[in-house]
Amino acid sequence: MPLAAPANRRRVAIGKRLTIDGPGPLYGREKLDRTALSAPREASMTEPVSVAQPLDAVSFRNTLGCFATGVTVATTRDSGGRPVGLTVNSFTSVSLDPPLILFCVDRSARAYPSFAQAQACAINVLGEGQQELSERFATSLVDPWPGLTLERWVTGAPIIVGCLAILDCRVEAVHEGGDHVILVAEVLRLGYAGSGRPLLFYRGDYCKVGPHQD
Repeated sequence: MPLAAPANRRRVAIGKRLTIDGPGPLYGREKLDRTALSAPREASMTEPVSVAQPLDAVSFRNTLGCFATGVTVATTRDSGGRPVGLTVNSFTSVSLDPPLILFCVDRSARAYPSFAQAQACAINVLGEGQQELSERFATSLVDPWPGLTLERWVTGAPIIVGCLAILDCRVEAVHEGGDHVILVAEVLRLGYAGSGRPLLFYRGDYCKVGPHQD
């Protein structure tokens, strides 16, 4: 059953060009040109920044790409109750008390209308063996749902079975953020695997956590 919209749900304009974006071919649209948007691979990982880059779209994305992130699939349901999802790495915690998270959705994403009006959502955190799942939800060219086992918890948002961690959430606010919207949501139920490593995204490509050091 759909949740009633919380009384304090609001849309707030917080700046003309506030963009909380993530690097690479995510956000439920076709893959970007990694050759054009990836930083040079031959540079040392410890090489210091010596020259400021021009502030343009490519330099901005390349700079953001230096911040390694996890990869998630955000899910909700459309007005007809059908599952909707997209790959997101613009995900972060906001508050422990109350338990709040946020993530961003590109206005050009096919799933944008559903998330912009969503009352509930889920964050499905992907493990290192789930790159194919990330790629499914990062494009609008295929139906990503066939073969997946889904559950419903508190909110009714689609839960993808087999992920590294799950957060089932009620949407509290939707903020304007340039070419994205920013969803803030309260976590109502969660779960995580007892073992496993995350799928990571860095400099326009997927990567893995290195060997553990004792």
